[in-house]
Amino acid sequence: MEREKSTLNYEEDMFIDETSLEVECLEQSTLTIVYGKHWSALQEKVDVVEEELKLIKSTLIEKAHKHPDKYLGEGIKPTGPIVEAFYRNHKKHTKAKENWISLKRQTRDAEIAYKAISYTRKAMLEELIKLHGQQYFAGPAVPGDITKKREERQSAMNKKIGKNILNKKN
Repeated sequence: MEREKSTLNYEEDMFIDETSLEVECLEQSTLTIVYGKHWSALQEKVDVVEEELKLIKSTLIEKAHKHPDKYLGEGIKPTGPIVEAFYRNHKKHTKAKENWISLKRQTRDAEIAYKAISYTRKAMLEELIKLHGQQYFAGPAVPGDITKKREERQSAMNKKIGKNILNKKN
């Protein structure tokens, strides 16, 4: 069940096929790791963008102090509030800040997805297994072939991933 970050589909991944609980259980840990790694990768991107933002800020502050007439205006002294207004309004800083805000949002969303997959989905699997043990579901008398079910599910997932890739190219 190796996937790339771009193929994550939260709504699909939260779905539990109650007729294949054994397959769902086998795939739960992998799914949790995939979402955890996605969240971690986004957190790393936020860290990088934060450092870029600090670098932009310090570079602009340095420019304002070294060449106040050029960057702040003729005869304007580089006081704290004036320098702050200069760098905060600079297009490099505002663009980096927008990027940081967007990544923070994506990271929060990834955290929500990770926690739902790792805790909520796992708890639901456990509850469904209890119901199954109490014979809540009507099922076949002969146990299903877990290997075949898993292969069928993987094949269906690969087809969806292929369609997503083709749709993105068009």
